[in-house]
Amino acid sequence: MDAGAHDFTFSNMGYATIQENYGPVEVEVIYSPVTIFPFGNPSTLFASAFRGQLDFMMTSDEHFLKYEEAVMLKDKAMELLKVQLD
Repeated sequence: MDAGAHDFTFSNMGYATIQENYGPVEVEVIYSPVTIFPFGNPSTLFASAFRGQLDFMMTSDEHFLKYEEAVMLKDKAMELLKVQLD
């Protein structure tokens, strides 16, 4: 696999107003969109918010970011978020 020219991809999809209710239909939860690029170094971070809750997701290629490294990144991110809440 050829290495890409970047380590992470950040994209702003913009602000999308999604109502909690559409008549009798209630939107309970929204999950972050997911994609993975077909070239090297395809690590992407996603975040979305709905009803005061944040949803984070990260995708990557295991050839670029090993599972154990991804778990360490997740643990560190959660630690940093918890510090901010305290």
